[in-house]
Amino acid sequence: MIISIAFQYLLNQGWDEKIFWECEDKNNLGIDICIRNTYMRSTHGAKSKVMTVAEKYVWCVKHRMEAVFASQLQYNYYGQGVRYISDYYEIDDFTNTYQDYVNSRYTKIEDKWIHTDQMVKTPYKEFSAENIEKWMKKKDTPDFTVWLGEKTDARILYAYTNIVNEVLGIEEAIWISSGIVKNNDFEKLIAEVNVYSEERSELLNVAEFHSYVETCGFYTPQEVCAVQSVKEANESINIGNEKNVIQVYKLVATCLSEHIENIEKTFYLPSRIARILTGITYGDGYEYINDNNEVVCKYSDVSKGENNQQECLQIDSHILESSLKENDYRMFWVFRVYRSPSSKAYELYGNDITHDTDRSYIVWFDEEKSRYIELKEIEPVIAENNNDYVLKVKSLYDGLDD
Repeated sequence: MIISIAFQYLLNQGWDEKIFWECEDKNNLGIDICIRNTYMRSTHGAKSKVMTVAEKYVWCVKHRMEAVFASQLQYNYYGQGVRYISDYYEIDDFTNTYQDYVNSRYTKIEDKWIHTDQMVKTPYKEFSAENIEKWMKKKDTPDFTVWLGEKTDARILYAYTNIVNEVLGIEEAIWISSGIVKNNDFEKLIAEVNVYSEERSELLNVAEFHSYVETCGFYTPQEVCAVQSVKEANESINIGNEKNVIQVYKLVATCLSEHIENIEKTFYLPSRIARILTGITYGDGYEYINDNNEVVCKYSDVSKGENNQQECLQIDSHILESSLKENDYRMFWVFRVYRSPSSKAYELYGNDITHDTDRSYIVWFDEEKSRYIELKEIEPVIAENNNDYVLKVKSLYDGLDD
């Protein structure tokens, strides 16, 4: 039935076998036959790079049928309840061919490394397990002013950098993400960062300190910026207790996009609140502009070899600072430093060497001077007389052997 509907739709659009599918007369081949003989054909549900006319309209009718079914049939996805959908992205992916073009164009651009001279720095110049462990356990703190300094035209919103020094057997990874709170809440936040709360763990796991586009399919940064109905999940967290809750907004979001070379790619982009505050109206994954066609934010991705890589999202510091001041927000960063032996050192020393060290900080600027607090691992405190908690634990394990 579905094949019949698709074929009838194709005929209704004017497709004719003689014009498009003629293959016996070698001097008058059909248009679709010529395309198929020239370009790689579609297979296993993937579109070809150059569609035949028939393929184009089959994909059109596919989406049209999905729209009809979505309007007539209710949808149930992972316990969200039975409902009619309002966003077709929930049931299918729509390839954005312009994003493919943008990706291929930026692949040819060689981005610059940022602040990698600050990494894998060690006073120990000999390759040994002792020196590797001393470097890993060294209590030095990063130079936050260099990484995040206020006197620059661009500020880091997000960054991931991994650098290996195989000569000395060391490897270091740094994650940076950012957020904002209302000015009145900033001192409260600093006072509460090392007090346990359920959502505080996101501050320590800097790699996950971002919102994400709520969809089961692909979204390009263009759609995230342009489509007002796009939902971002996990946009903020609450720090503190019930009597003193500080709402923390994230300045970074992610979206998963189809990528013609790598199958898929995760883009890091300014979050919804960051785009609203700075006036960003369009972005292609690499540059984000406002209504005045000013470049507000840039994304770079650079790698060298298998293990050395850097992703960085930077924003115009002047536009950011003026928008934060106008809307009564204050910015901070979460900064994670992960040190480990290199792969060669692991091969040589195995379990006889310390696996890693992992430290996280919250960083901010006070009158152009960087300030920071190291974030500690904190377990929840449970009062001895907390009968409700005891009852819950007993109910969970009721019937199990001691």
